[in-house]
Amino acid sequence: MIGAFYQPSLVLLDTNILKTLPKREWIAGLAEVVKYGMIADRNFFCFLEDRMDDIVEMQIPALHHMVKRCCEIKARVVAQDERESGLRRILNYGHTIGHAIEFAGGFSRYLHGEAVSIGMVAAANISMRKGLLTKDEVKRQTSLQKMMGLPVKFSGLEVDEIQRAMLSDKKSKDKQINWVLLSGLGNAVVDNDVDSALVS
Repeated sequence: MIGAFYQPSLVLLDTNILKTLPKREWIAGLAEVVKYGMIADRNFFCFLEDRMDDIVEMQIPALHHMVKRCCEIKARVVAQDERESGLRRILNYGHTIGHAIEFAGGFSRYLHGEAVSIGMVAAANISMRKGLLTKDEVKRQTSLQKMMGLPVKFSGLEVDEIQRAMLSDKKSKDKQINWVLLSGLGNAVVDNDVDSALVS
């Protein structure tokens, strides 16, 4: 807010604190974890697939690796783009529709992570329709989200309201949305040329 940017010299984490979360909050948070694998690290995504049960059940060795890798990816991205003028936008994968779903649901129907999970499925499908992602890659992401207990589609909301919310989001400019899409597992791209017919 005051224009000062400093990278941390130390990040201290106690994964046992995660065990104090209500189950719904814990599962919702895993959407952001899946996001990191999808946007930046194919091997990490494969780790999540292989160790999904251990992660959902909060087995400490799996949690340590999961949290460490997420921090590494975010730190690398933020260090390269402190002011969110380029690369840092990839951290918004799933958030374009996710934020709109939160808004349309009055910020009470879906938790942030649940809305982002639904948004990631939409972004993956848009990526596939643009020829950037294969059907199998979309299925792998969606299957992992389902196995974690995350929602992959919304209900009880009006599509028109979600679309209006997307256009008023801070990431859109002049009614043009900066979409974060995928060009293969672990490789995010920013694309503002997405025809409305691809968004469904």
